[in-house]
Amino acid sequence: MPLLLAIGIVCVLIGIGISWNNSKNYKTELLASSMPKGTDLPIRKGTSGEGHLKLGNSLLSSDGKTLAVEISYDDTAHNSLSSFGTNYKLDLIDTKSNLMTNAKVSYGMFGTDGSGVLQIHSESGFKDKAFMIFLIDKGVIVTNDKLQLSHTMTDSEIDQSLSKQLEAVENSDGTQESSSEITLPPTYMIRLNAHNTQKALRNWSNDSELVSDLFVKKNLTKIDKNVQDIKAKIKSANKSLSEMTKRLEKNDKDSTAQSNKQTLESTLNQLEESLDSAQKNYDKLSKTTIGDNILNPKQTDFKKFTVTDINNVE
Repeated sequence: MPLLLAIGIVCVLIGIGISWNNSKNYKTELLASSMPKGTDLPIRKGTSGEGHLKLGNSLLSSDGKTLAVEISYDDTAHNSLSSFGTNYKLDLIDTKSNLMTNAKVSYGMFGTDGSGVLQIHSESGFKDKAFMIFLIDKGVIVTNDKLQLSHTMTDSEIDQSLSKQLEAVENSDGTQESSSEITLPPTYMIRLNAHNTQKALRNWSNDSELVSDLFVKKNLTKIDKNVQDIKAKIKSANKSLSEMTKRLEKNDKDSTAQSNKQTLESTLNQLEESLDSAQKNYDKLSKTTIGDNILNPKQTDFKKFTVTDINNVE
């Protein structure tokens, strides 16, 4: 009996140890987790926005000190949100275990109908932990049906409101209740971890290099792949068309061959049009001159808030 009891105790202790280790690993992974590419940026509780923003490509500079992130806009977002970086407010949310004291944050737009580019620079590099950026539209664009609204929040009011909300999170059990006070304007949340990002082959000395690496080269590769795919389909369709033509030469009453020939000819016309369009897009993008300051005007001012547990921020 004593031997069986001892074995039982050992098994229980081993089980507790494994459970504790798994819990610790899960918590570490949770704290380090970031949004994957293609994520619709969530809008903070208490705010509302029109249109969708998505997390696009991201890259870390060769020296590991600058994280660049593409923010893509849908058509509704382009209509309702500003196309100039200076018309946004930026907030950096770090944690007590991941203080980003000397970090710099900026936001600019690649053209008036393109993507936004968020940059976070840390001279000391980045820890393998998540942090957050709040991207706040300051309400520059007002649609006709909203011209009756009389109050636009100032930067100071936004800071005070956000500071109060985050302080409430720190002093609560993680749940957040809605407030009857003035709510923040559209506030998009971006959760990042530089260690989950592919490294670039260089450090960027200007906007042209950054934009080229972040999405122009990738878009060219994507378009080129599409061109090659279309060419392969055209080749296959022509081969099938040749087969149908030969069938009809041998038997002009072959209804199946006649039907297939018509369908293939129509498909080939569509493929040729698609190929022409794709090649024009490739040529246009490859020949586009990207200015060294293409992202200007940028927002470079930001406010930093520190919380204990970033997972409680909603």
